[in-house]
Amino acid sequence: MDLVVSFSGAGLLWHCFVVSLLCVFALCLCLSLFCKPNTYPSTSFTHSHSFNPLLNQTAGDVTLRAVDDPNPNGGRYIIASDQASQSLPVLDNDVATPSRPLIVNRIVSQPGFGICSITPGTEAKEVLYTRANFPSRANGSTSCRYESCTIPRQGEERVCDTATIFLQVNTPTLGVDARNDEYFVNPPLNGVSRRLDVLNNDSSNPPGRPLRVDGITQQPNDGFNTGNRGLCEVTADRQAIVYRRQGNLNTSPVFCSYRACTNDNDDEEVCGTARVTIRLDCK
Repeated sequence: MDLVVSFSGAGLLWHCFVVSLLCVFALCLCLSLFCKPNTYPSTSFTHSHSFNPLLNQTAGDVTLRAVDDPNPNGGRYIIASDQASQSLPVLDNDVATPSRPLIVNRIVSQPGFGICSITPGTEAKEVLYTRANFPSRANGSTSCRYESCTIPRQGEERVCDTATIFLQVNTPTLGVDARNDEYFVNPPLNGVSRRLDVLNNDSSNPPGRPLRVDGITQQPNDGFNTGNRGLCEVTADRQAIVYRRQGNLNTSPVFCSYRACTNDNDDEEVCGTARVTIRLDCK
């Protein structure tokens, strides 16, 4: 009897153990089938912004690098003293990657003297430097800035960048080339006057400046200080002188001198002098 009870107790324990294992297995199966781990929203995100061509050099896959001119390692475009303007191929060293056609979109800043503008007739490919509104003595280095932009393909955004144009402006020294004159006065009578257009063979350098007779620097003489040989006067329009025969009636040649002047852009006077030979023709 005791043996049967002992055996029945062992069987009960074994049965409980098996049932417990089955319950644990069933619980794990339920968790795997019907329960998912808790998820939380990600804190990372992608920020998109619109392209501003004035502040960026890249849009999508296109990059533009505008390089200072005439080269990135220094140097300047030389504006020769006889050039009123010069067109500058500033896009030659600007690079778009991948390759895209470029234009000069606008001038960002002007030079200290002269004017930078987009060269007409070049399809906005060059910058024009002009000496306009430019002091005569503003000789030396200056610079301006331009904006270079791509011509985008369909679906692309325009890409822009800016660069500096360095300039060496050589200003001509303004001068007046007053040349000597020779006139024959006939008849050589006392009191007879003759207009002498002495500016006709005079010129400014560079050419094109208006000239005027500013004064008589030496009155007529025969080169030997033999006394009064007449009078030279500036005309009212300051474009000629008038020789008036008076005093000594000697018919040998007489000489007077005048000063021809112009003004530079700084309104400073620039002058030259010349001698007038007056031959008294008695024929």
